[in-house]
Amino acid sequence: MSNSTDSLAQSKLIILYLLRKMNMPVSLAHVQHLALSAEYMDYFSLSAYLAEMTNKKQIIKTKENEQTCYSITSSGLQTLSYFENMLSDEIKESISKYVYENKPHLKDELEVRAVYNEVYKDNYNVNLSYSENSDKLIEINLSSLSKDYAKKIVHNWKNNASDIYLSILKNLLNKNN
Repeated sequence: MSNSTDSLAQSKLIILYLLRKMNMPVSLAHVQHLALSAEYMDYFSLSAYLAEMTNKKQIIKTKENEQTCYSITSSGLQTLSYFENMLSDEIKESISKYVYENKPHLKDELEVRAVYNEVYKDNYNVNLSYSENSDKLIEINLSSLSKDYAKKIVHNWKNNASDIYLSILKNLLNKNN
C-alpha cells in the first residue's frame, strides 16, 4: 500500500477506534476535536471519511437536539478487529486518554434528553427524559404552539432536568395537595 493509502486507512481506523472506545453516540464536535487537535487528519478529510464510512454502514449518523452524532456499527467493529493492529500504541493511548477525560461529561449529556419535532405548521411535540445509570426516571411529552417555546423548553430541561424532576416528584408526593 502507498503512504497515502496507509494514511487513509489509519484515519478511518482512528474514527472507528474512538467510537468503539466511547461505546455510545459521539457528537460530531467531539470527533472533530479529537481528530483535529491531535492532528490525525484535516477537517475536509475527516468530513469525507465520515460520509464514506456512513455510506458503507461502518458507522451510523443520527441527529439529537440538532446535533449530529456518530456510533460504530457491527460492520465497523468487524473492520476494526481486522485492522486495529495498524494503529500505533501511541495513537491508541492518546484516544484512550481522550475517552477517559471526556466520556463522563458525554455520558451526562446523554442522560438528559430533550428533543422537539414539528408535527404540523406551528405545532411541535417536545419529548423530555431524564435517566440515571440507564434507568429512565421520567419522560414527559408536551405540545408547544411555537418553535421558540419548544426550544426554550428543551434548553431549560437540558440545564435543569435534575431540579425539575425533583420538583415534580416533590409535588406528586406532597400530601397537602
